[in-house]
Amino acid sequence: MPLVLFASEYYQGLLDWLRSTMLINDAIDEKEMDLITITDGIDEVVEIMIKHRKHKKKLIEIAEQEE
Repeated sequence: MPLVLFASEYYQGLLDWLRSTMLINDAIDEKEMDLITITDGIDEVVEIMIKHRKHKKKLIEIAEQEE
C-alpha cells in the first residue's frame, strides 16, 4: 500500500531521517522506502491512489478466480 505524504517541505525531514537512521540500521529496507511518495501535487496524489486501487481490484479478481 502506498504512503503518500503531501507537502514536501513539511515531510522532507522525515524522509531524510528514515533514510539516515532506519534504512542504515536495517529497521526498514529499500522496498519499503519505495512505497513512500512525497509530493506537492494533488494530481499526483490522485494518480497514485487510482493506480493502487486498480492494482488491488486486479488482485481481488485473481483471488476470486482461484476459489
